[in-house]
Formats: sequence, structure tokens, C-alpha cells
Amino acid sequence: YGAAKRQYRQALALRREIGDYRGVAADANNLGLVASATGDAAEARQLHLEALVTAREHGFDDAAAAALVNLGALAAAHGDDRSAAKLYGQALALDRKLGDAAAEAVVLRDLALLDSGAGNYPAAADHYRSALAILERTGPAQTAVGVRLDLSQVLAAMGALDHADRELSAAEQLARRAELGPAVDGRLRVARGDLALEFN
Repeated sequence: YGAAKRQYRQALALRREIGDYRGVAADANNLGLVASATGDAAEARQLHLEALVTAREHGFDDAAAAALVNLGALAAAHGDDRSAAKLYGQALALDRKLGDAAAEAVVLRDLALLDSGAGNYPAAADHYRSALAILERTGPAQTAVGVRLDLSQVLAAMGALDHADRELSAAEQLARRAELGPAVDGRLRVARGDLALEFN
């Protein structure tokens, strides 16, 4: 990570100097991700906030949405689900304003994971279904399989085993059609075994 950090810092300094504010927001976000990966949450938050402020000041809604997602992920990682949900919600609103369906699906899945972790399975299922409605149009297939698998597990946790079975079957069929390979197949086999135990 050291080399990446040096490169991003050099790029950030240059972009500040020439007034490339979209680049400033991007590099600050990238540096924040590096800081997060190396365990420096405080620096990561500061850098993502810099990216957010810069993006908002100059009207770069896509960069602002990216910073909000990164800040939401930091909040979620540190157990602040309320702040994470608020940040993800702001990002989702920007993605919808921009018509960025792919980014919208990512945020919906993040919200579903938050809900699931809090035991709010009905809300998680709603968010997963909304993400699936997008992914069925846009792909990629591997992400759609992952979301269907997550939805199946949430439905099983709710006790809706028949619905869970249908979602898992749909994930299996999509994985076969898309030829996603042994790693995905292995995950699906484990999920099928787990669901079979629930039926027993």
C-alpha cells in the first residue's frame, strides 16, 4: 500500500495545484480507501470527507456519491449503523438523480447488509429485491447470483423457506447459464446444504 499511497498523494498535490477538482475528489477517495485498508480509520474518514466537500463544492454528484458510500462503509465497519444508513441513503439519492443504475444496485445491497446485520430481515429483503430488479437488467451475472443467494438466506432467516428455496434455485440456474465457475458453484452447494438443514 505504501507505493499506492505515494502515487495518490503526488497526484493529489498536482491536481490541487492545477485546479483539477474532480481529480482531487477521486484521489482523496482513493487515499481514504488505502488508509482504511491499512487500519487508519481516522485518516480514511478525513480523506473521504475532503472528497465529499470538494465534490459538493464543484457539483460532481458522482464523486460525492462515491465519498458517501465510503463514509457509510466506515461507519458500518465501526458499528454505527444509523450513520451508515443515512450516508448510504444520501448516496442512493444521488445515484438515482444521475440515473446510475449500477451504483444504485451496489448501495441497495449495502443497505440490505446493514438491515440483515441488525435483524431487520423484511427491510433487507426489500433492498435485495430492489437491487435484483436492476441487476436483472444490467448484470453482471455473478453479482446477481450473489444478491439472490443473500436474499435466499434472509428469507430463510424469516422462516419463509419455500421462498428461500425459489431464490436459491434461481441463483443456481443463473450460475449455470452464465458458467460462473467452481467458486460460485461451491458457494451455492454450501447454501443448498444449509437450506436443507432448515427444512429438517
